[in-house]
Amino acid sequence: MSRSVMVLGFLFLLLLPSSSPAYSQPTPEGHQLSLDGFDMYYETLGEGEPLLLVHGWSGNTTYFGPLLEPLAQRYHLIIPDLRGHGRSTNPGGTFTMGQAAEDLFALLNHLGVDRTRAIGASAGGIILLHMSTGHPFGLSQGVSTCRS
Repeated sequence: MSRSVMVLGFLFLLLLPSSSPAYSQPTPEGHQLSLDGFDMYYETLGEGEPLLLVHGWSGNTTYFGPLLEPLAQRYHLIIPDLRGHGRSTNPGGTFTMGQAAEDLFALLNHLGVDRTRAIGASAGGIILLHMSTGHPFGLSQGVSTCRS
């Protein structure tokens, strides 16, 4: 493991909430959206340029909790639960990175977001790669057709 990875991992641990009751976290607004045969849960918080936060495998909207307050000061955060994760359903029982990218394009289209910055953790980063290769110049062309 490289030293930079260890340092980043250590810094991330420092950002995690403590058990202290003095720790306060901004409360995102929760939403439920019916999309393409499943219900997607997502949260929004903050004002400004949109920023999509995509959790990794087995994560949910709480994954980025320690980062919400500083990010929400500059960005309008869009924080979805991926299909079959957290409070989003997955009636078909399958999950692919390509389908997750399509789900996120559909969410962004629903919200009227045609361009966004994004941060993905682990599998969330892979999903963002699917999105960027499907529509490298923005989201205005519709839903990604990439499949994994």
